[in-house]
Amino acid sequence: NVSNVDLSGNVNWKLNFLDLDINHIDANNLNQIKIIGYDRHGLVWNKIIVSKDGTINNITNLPLDTFRYQMVREIFGSIITYHQNGTIQFFKEENIRSLILPENCKVYDIKHDKEKSIMTGNFIGIAEIGGYQIQSLNYSNVFFLMFDLDGNIIKVHHEIKDRHEYVSGVDINYLDEIIYHGKYFDS
Repeated sequence: NVSNVDLSGNVNWKLNFLDLDINHIDANNLNQIKIIGYDRHGLVWNKIIVSKDGTINNITNLPLDTFRYQMVREIFGSIITYHQNGTIQFFKEENIRSLILPENCKVYDIKHDKEKSIMTGNFIGIAEIGGYQIQSLNYSNVFFLMFDLDGNIIKVHHEIKDRHEYVSGVDINYLDEIIYHGKYFDS
């Protein structure tokens, strides 16, 4: 279910989606809430637009062919997915752009602003991503992939640490600085 709660903890409204596995929710600046999830009954991915008062304004089927996506985001008309087999896909109108990550890379979060998307995850060893090579010191280290809204790689960055580091989430601030959180373990 999806609930709207005020700062005092009072529930303003609640929506129940019995057959929807919600993958992402985004409260945007248009006083709308965008929900993306997999409808187990209809066997389709849906984007649901809810107004600030909890009214469902629109339900759109997304052009995705499987339920095995770990992450699905819609960003300014582009759909970005991460599949459990390591495939990243960008869907924009009729165009599909795919990038397959090496087996030693796993994505854990996707964020965006008006001009780009950023994915973060972990890797061990050497990884080749879209023509960029990253390398760790045989520890689990963090990587970041920055894309434009068409799915072109802008930048690949990684953190080299002498310890295991596991990322959980990422964001970008107004200076294009990457802020991330996770756990680390000294060896």
